[in-house]
Amino acid sequence: MRSCLKFRHFIYLLLIAQLIACGNQLADKSNAIPKTSLSVARNLVLCERSSSAEQKKIFEEFYGLDDQINKLVLDYGAIYPDRFLSLNSSRDERLDLSPKHPLALSLKELKRQLKTIKFRFSQILTVESYLDLLDFSKRTFQYQFVSSVDQRTIENLIIDLRKQAVFAARFQNFQCKLNQLSMNADADVRTYLELKENSCGDYQRVGCLEHRLKYYNRQNQDQKEKIHSDFIKICKAVERKGACESYFFTFSKKNQLNKLYSTYLDIFKKKKYDVLFKIRSKHSTLSCREEDGVTIMTLPLGFNPKDRFRFLGGIKLTKQFVENMWSNKNFKLEIKEVPLDTKNTFRVIFKKGIISHVDVNKSKTISLNSKITKFTLSKTLAHEVGHVLGFNDCYIEYFDRDSDSIIYYELGREDSNLMCSINFGTKIPDSYFAELKKNVCQF
Repeated sequence: MRSCLKFRHFIYLLLIAQLIACGNQLADKSNAIPKTSLSVARNLVLCERSSSAEQKKIFEEFYGLDDQINKLVLDYGAIYPDRFLSLNSSRDERLDLSPKHPLALSLKELKRQLKTIKFRFSQILTVESYLDLLDFSKRTFQYQFVSSVDQRTIENLIIDLRKQAVFAARFQNFQCKLNQLSMNADADVRTYLELKENSCGDYQRVGCLEHRLKYYNRQNQDQKEKIHSDFIKICKAVERKGACESYFFTFSKKNQLNKLYSTYLDIFKKKKYDVLFKIRSKHSTLSCREEDGVTIMTLPLGFNPKDRFRFLGGIKLTKQFVENMWSNKNFKLEIKEVPLDTKNTFRVIFKKGIISHVDVNKSKTISLNSKITKFTLSKTLAHEVGHVLGFNDCYIEYFDRDSDSIIYYELGREDSNLMCSINFGTKIPDSYFAELKKNVCQF
């Protein structure tokens, strides 16, 4: 028995060593990515073809642990019939992904999180149970917890694991479009939001934006560099950097930085910020009709009857949820269920280990992660239907070469916009329905 355990410990140490050793290989491979703009679905295919066995290992470990957790939860209920693991997905909403607290995804951080989660499991399981947890081929072993473990500890650990598994899936997809994401750096709106927040408004006060610009020549060197760098970040998103430098030099000499800032903040707002909340890609027109002053739009959507069990309350209630989300007092969406193979119609399918997305190019497919909880699934489908209707995500994601990380944050918290976040999003802004009637409806 002891020799068996020692051998399994040895295998486990080899596994950890292999994970650590493959880090540089992953970093090197990430640059060998096509520079052309590809759909999410196509990116996933290329990722699958190009990723080496070592490259996939860390993601498979997250997914494998997540699979094993489902078994652990069942075993916990069998061992402790008087207890219940309350794994409420809504607790993930505590994660702050606002512009001030963005998510920074990197391979180094994912590996650190995986190591931490494994260590935490080693603290709550017996040695033998822990080794079986790492053996993803095991499906029948009944887990044994150390006597001192409490219910909340297990719940928090499982929730953290599932959250990191989602991050790993997002990072894996990002690896396929790093070149695209590196070109998205100009889409970062945090400087714009910070400047608007620090604007003087109707009353100038010491330290507000317009006051600092008015008295630019009186600022210390650090303050001057901040004013300069903020303008360049805003300006180069819409102009060549050389021209931006020239404008700043000229207007600072004339003490007219307020005018320069005002002009380019307005340009940035129009070209980079406002467009996040408008229809940007018109995939097709949809049939609409007017009834009692209400615009009714019909969206044909194909479902696989075998997937009915996945939805909370079945497909019928899920359709009603999506329809209610995309309706207000003047506009109503009607989803017409059609056979899955209906031509020129969007269809809903499920896949494991993906970030839910819409492929609008050829297959017209809404691909949903097969592990999404039933409640979250309804919101996710409503979000993806927004892409079918032509709206983009109003969250920001780009690759920061300086930190070698993928930066992600969400906008729209003030109006609970579902297209900005599935976590906190609970509605669609009224302006979206006016966009649909103007740009998508065919009467």
